[in-house]
Amino acid sequence: MVLKAHQGSPRLPNGPHGSSRLPNSPQGSSRLPNGPQGSSRLPNGPHGSSRLPNGPQGSSRLINCPQGSSMVLKAPLGSSRLLKYPTIHPMNRHGLLQALFELELAGCNEITEAGLWACLTPRVVSLTLTDCINVADEAVGAVAQLLPSLYEFSLQAYHVTDAALGYFSPKQSNSLSILRLQSCWELTNHGVVNIVHSLPNLTVLSLSGCSKITDEGVELIAENLQKLRSLDLSWCPRITDAALECVHVTDIGVGYISTMLSLSALFLRWCSQVRDFGLQHLCGMRNLQVLSLAGCPLLTSSGLSSLIQLRHLQELELTNCPGASRELFEYLREHLPRCLVIE
Repeated sequence: MVLKAHQGSPRLPNGPHGSSRLPNSPQGSSRLPNGPQGSSRLPNGPHGSSRLPNGPQGSSRLINCPQGSSMVLKAPLGSSRLLKYPTIHPMNRHGLLQALFELELAGCNEITEAGLWACLTPRVVSLTLTDCINVADEAVGAVAQLLPSLYEFSLQAYHVTDAALGYFSPKQSNSLSILRLQSCWELTNHGVVNIVHSLPNLTVLSLSGCSKITDEGVELIAENLQKLRSLDLSWCPRITDAALECVHVTDIGVGYISTMLSLSALFLRWCSQVRDFGLQHLCGMRNLQVLSLAGCPLLTSSGLSSLIQLRHLQELELTNCPGASRELFEYLREHLPRCLVIE
């Protein structure tokens, strides 16, 4: 778990600040506790960090990270002393959580919904939740309600469904710019509908490993997210060349993608249905600077050679592409001298 506080916040007091316990919700209720209204101003970056040791094994406290994991607090400038707060309750009593602006929970499988809500203070602008097995739809609802200034949200959660994305509303569109949903296996095109309607101002979107997303979902993205600069559709096996036409993720999907002329980064790793035909659509994306086609098994040297038309390309990843030969790599490096070609 990574906890960060911004520069210039006051020194953290030692006195108690009241209980952090949240009232219990009725079983099955989706009602979330109301958070205090917070500022939408983005705080300054962190300075310094203090490592927090692990809590005792078998602790029944609100959060008990697995043995071997760690919690790190990036505290205000001038407060670099070692802080022994392995769980959330002591940090609340000392007011540490109120200064947080960046929070990362990774592999904290014993965190409860109440524990997560206790961490969600209005100053948080960056939140990462990875491999926490108790994070599901209502946890995403808490994030949407309690973090009015959230700028970046990264989520890897196998049990999150389309309903979770329905918690977001247009009020988040003014602040939330970066959304990464990785290996959310239950998400479908219906979830994409919720994203494009509630968060039209996204600049970075990752659906990597969301294997139920199809070309139709990519079409929705291409038509509605006009400010998007980076799109990651890696490990989305249902995307074809059609998606690339509008940025589909089949050949059809690739066609959809090609209409997104503002894209500067596109990741199509292990998209097993993308073929040479789809690459023809990408060649018109003149602003594209980063492109990954790693692991795309149907691409040939002939199709990949057409990528020399992308004159502004700075990075091209072709690892594990069966159709990429030594001659192709030499050809690409000759015609794209300022591009890093990754074999």
